[in-house]
Amino acid sequence: MPDADPFAAISSFLGAPEGAPEGAPQGAPQSPSEDVNRAKISSFLASSAPHDPGAATLSVVIFSKDRPFQLRSLLLSLQEFTELGDDPRVRVDCIVASSPEFDGSYKALFADPAFIGVGISFHNEAPPSRTFSSLLSSLVHSSAAPPASASASVMFLVDDALLFRRVSLLSRCHLLHSDASLLSHHLKLSPSVTYSHPASAACPPPRLEHKSDEAGLFPPCYTFEYAAGTKDWAYPWDMCGSIYRSRDALALLPLCDLSNPNDFEISGNNAIAAGALGGRTGGGCEEERRMGVVTINRVQALYAAPVFECEMGLGELDGLFREGLRLDPARYGAEAGVNAVHVGGTYCTEVGGGGGEGGGGGGERLPPVSVLLPVRTGPAAYAREAAESILAQDAGLTIEVVVVDDGCEDGSVEAIEGVLKGSGARESLTVKVVRPPEEGRGLAAALNFGLEHCTHGLVARMDADDVMEGRRLRAQLEEFGFDPELVCLGSAALLFSGGDRRDVIRAALYVTDAEVSRYAMAFSCTLAHPSVMLMKEAVRAAGGWPDGAGKERVEDYCLWLALVREHGRGVRSLGAALLRHRKHGGNVSRVHRAEQERNAARAGAAYLEGLGLGDGLGRGEGGVLERLQLLRRAAGGDLGDATEGQIKGALELLRAIESWFAKGGPGGMGERGAALVAFDVAERARQIGHLLGERGGGGEGEGEGEWDDVA
Repeated sequence: MPDADPFAAISSFLGAPEGAPEGAPQGAPQSPSEDVNRAKISSFLASSAPHDPGAATLSVVIFSKDRPFQLRSLLLSLQEFTELGDDPRVRVDCIVASSPEFDGSYKALFADPAFIGVGISFHNEAPPSRTFSSLLSSLVHSSAAPPASASASVMFLVDDALLFRRVSLLSRCHLLHSDASLLSHHLKLSPSVTYSHPASAACPPPRLEHKSDEAGLFPPCYTFEYAAGTKDWAYPWDMCGSIYRSRDALALLPLCDLSNPNDFEISGNNAIAAGALGGRTGGGCEEERRMGVVTINRVQALYAAPVFECEMGLGELDGLFREGLRLDPARYGAEAGVNAVHVGGTYCTEVGGGGGEGGGGGGERLPPVSVLLPVRTGPAAYAREAAESILAQDAGLTIEVVVVDDGCEDGSVEAIEGVLKGSGARESLTVKVVRPPEEGRGLAAALNFGLEHCTHGLVARMDADDVMEGRRLRAQLEEFGFDPELVCLGSAALLFSGGDRRDVIRAALYVTDAEVSRYAMAFSCTLAHPSVMLMKEAVRAAGGWPDGAGKERVEDYCLWLALVREHGRGVRSLGAALLRHRKHGGNVSRVHRAEQERNAARAGAAYLEGLGLGDGLGRGEGGVLERLQLLRRAAGGDLGDATEGQIKGALELLRAIESWFAKGGPGGMGERGAALVAFDVAERARQIGHLLGERGGGGEGEGEGEWDDVA
């Protein structure tokens, strides 16, 4: 549940000001200067001409102070992973504040041939004539100058940022300009960002809407509302990799304190909170991690923003600069399971050597994969589309498709073979059609039979009526290469209806944090079955997809629970939508909804009882199953006719689950995982309180009071 005022803690987000008196309020929004005419600003924004993609420009403004080593690393990553140097419409301006001991390194950086003639300029602060305020104001005005002001954008970066995956900056500008409700596009945010390092607090993403462009002006991304977020997700005016319309930045400039980057950021957020740029309520973010902020030191003295334990002094970093080293983007990009923007560690490589992309398109040799595709009914047109999406996977991959013909009679198996063995076939893709000795015994039996015919150690699931995105298999194979603990990896999915894959209903996102997945799995199935890639031997060791009574319609959920019990952090999802999942009247989840709900609750209860949570549940009513069923219903907004004793019992189970996972379970949880679990438990409790309030005719506050009583 978002804070009542998402901007009330803007200063505390960065840490308390150095020397601030104890208990002093931090970050209360300040009223912008009264001589600013907001109506004039609104008129200025409304008068903006339509966006012209061909005329788009981007000015990247970087703030650097006493960190030539990190600035060099950032500039090199911009050259490697963006259009900088290849497209003159992207330019970089660095505002540099240097203490005398770093002047020599900065001068060497300015004279480096790698940064000459590629659209990079350096601007030294030299008060009183060349202040931070005057330089920044000049650059923002310049970015919005005609003739392309309606299509111009500006991006702000700090020198400890680092890109590690390829990204077209201009395409993100097109996304921003395509939606008048968006204030910014944040390269640093993705569904995997669930923890705020500066605030040392959980910040799960708000509701994310998937956005794509059939014309190809911008790649798939997500959008969200700032008011629905917390911490990193409720921070619209941000200096760490955020892109804005130049005209918006220019309109906000008179409301900002331009003394330094921190005050510029905070005053901008205060102005937005007070109503400036009121029509821009949302932001955009990436599908996957593309950059991070390497937080190994702090150069400003205004806020006590935390740094990681691997803190290095500025002199030590300058020594790395003189040794010809840089931060290694491949190393940072390959870190698995990272759930925050800010990262630690000092991973270096030589300038001009090493480096490379940290996932997302490198030329490394990836392991082969089997695609397990059971077919009972298609229909054939859907099955053909599914096969075409397999054929569209990266040509450099070795793919085996195992089609399990489970008594299919509608031509779907033949349609799949026709596509995969037809004129578009390739040597690196093989097809194997297998038929179980007993047809029609159900999905679990078909999958277990097919698994034994899969040649490779990694197996990707798919259904005959779904569609893979072209990058799916490569993205999952790369993640398995990064994370040795992985045994099961899903992805987000785009739900669509009928015959047109473009008719997207919504995006379904699942748990990306490996620690939290163990906890969340108790309440619901947190993986999209057709999206998963599995380690074959782990599935076999778990007994495969269960096929017994009470497991019908929840074979996948039962397998995930078995895997998460055995492998803990080895089960999670990617935030990228790598599968299009077709919803139609024949879906099992629609036809057998009630049976699926009952069996899922039983499976979840058995999982909790296996962890020892069936003992000592307290004075509330009901066993584990009944209490869990009530928690599941409450999450869907329904308490039914539950009594006070039953509600008390459900809340006791909720607290017991929190205690086991966040505080005491085998293997334990780190500080971040515990914070995320506590956040979710509080949300579930608030939801129950809200429902109680509605039942009693009162407001949400009354409901929360009842929660306090029964907890």
